[in-house]
Amino acid sequence: MEPANSAEESELGYDPTEAEGVAGGLDRRRAVAGVAVFVVVGIAATWAIYDQRKAFVAGVQVMGYVPLLLSLPLAMLGVFATFLCWNDVLLGLDVRLGNRTAGKVFFVSQLGKYLPGSVWPIALQMQAGYERGVKRRTMLAANVITLVLACTVGLIIGGLTLSLAQPKVLGHYWWFGFALLLLLPLLHPRAVPKLIDFLYGLIGREPLGESVDPGRMLRAMGWIALSWLALGIHLAILCAAFGPLTAADVAGCLAAMTLAVTLGVLFIPAPAGAGIRDVTLGVVLGSVLNGSGEILAVVVASRLVLISTDLILALLSAVVGARGRAGTPTDQ
Repeated sequence: MEPANSAEESELGYDPTEAEGVAGGLDRRRAVAGVAVFVVVGIAATWAIYDQRKAFVAGVQVMGYVPLLLSLPLAMLGVFATFLCWNDVLLGLDVRLGNRTAGKVFFVSQLGKYLPGSVWPIALQMQAGYERGVKRRTMLAANVITLVLACTVGLIIGGLTLSLAQPKVLGHYWWFGFALLLLLPLLHPRAVPKLIDFLYGLIGREPLGESVDPGRMLRAMGWIALSWLALGIHLAILCAAFGPLTAADVAGCLAAMTLAVTLGVLFIPAPAGAGIRDVTLGVVLGSVLNGSGEILAVVVASRLVLISTDLILALLSAVVGARGRAGTPTDQ
């Protein structure tokens, strides 16, 4: 039977060896492109540390290394929980990249936020998904839904914790309620996909025609809540270097982190929300710490830990992804 099939394939002009060679060439080009992207975004993240090296050194000298090392696992948990949120959204859209592949796509693309413009992680994920057979608009929808979840849950946690930590200044953050009124309706599993369909219709593009599985949406909300909690505790550990914290102080750290990161995400022009994130952290931490020196040290230390977290997770995901290709074919 095999010779007959081979003869038939030859008559049809199909050469299995040639097809395998083409596939291998595509895989090699994808690998080279992936390495190039990793190098570029890795350099951008490393430069973010180098560019602020004097401030980082000064912050470490004030606080010491122990608080930074203790806060690192919480920062890693926070970022990893964000990945789990994003991956559940993808699964809710019936996209299954596999754990290794999804981790590599997410964590490597996160380094793109250190390039000017906050859209790079989304662009990198859209391209990575497209190369793996996923429509770009589906990857875009997953990113937008994840951002909506992060901002909405973050603002809810921020509003609640800020009311506990600084009830007198809550009125200064009136935009909390306005932002929530805009974001809460978007938590519906069909809301963001329908919005994307509407926008695509305006420019004459094919609609997404999908919605997120409600169960996956709820799981994603749980993961992003865990992410905010872990990142808030990461900040509280750094603040505790200057003295014991009360429950209100810990609530203030949660409020500071949720506010700062949410505004950083929304402030597109700055790499990783630089500037607006740090200013917001400094303002809200004013009730937790004493003096600008302590505030500056914590803000700088948090930024160093979070950049290091992004680099570590991106490197680990790249290594695990490479081993997955070289080893077993399963990726679940």
